[in-house]
Amino acid sequence: MTLEKKDMMSDFQYRDRFLSPATFQWQSQNQTTREGKRGRLIAGHEVNGHAVHLFIRGTKKVQGRAAPFLYCGEVRFLDWEGERPITVRWELPEAVPPGLWDELSIKKK
Repeated sequence: MTLEKKDMMSDFQYRDRFLSPATFQWQSQNQTTREGKRGRLIAGHEVNGHAVHLFIRGTKKVQGRAAPFLYCGEVRFLDWEGERPITVRWELPEAVPPGLWDELSIKKK
């Protein structure tokens, strides 16, 4: 997940952001519905034996090169709202450390 979306086309400017040090908000693709195959996979990932891992980076590039991703762990589905796209909230296994939280929460706009 790349948090800074300003250089992306408007169709891909999803509202992915940290809501708290232990909660991440992610938006699905625009055609995804809760009752569709992908929607059911999202909400039922644990009972269906699928793990969801969160990798984050603030920006797409750093000094002209692809920015590295930070692994945040295996996340757990909390809840969702909306359709096309679905806004999903995930719980992280551990809170993001304070220094990193300061850096990543700035990009939540």
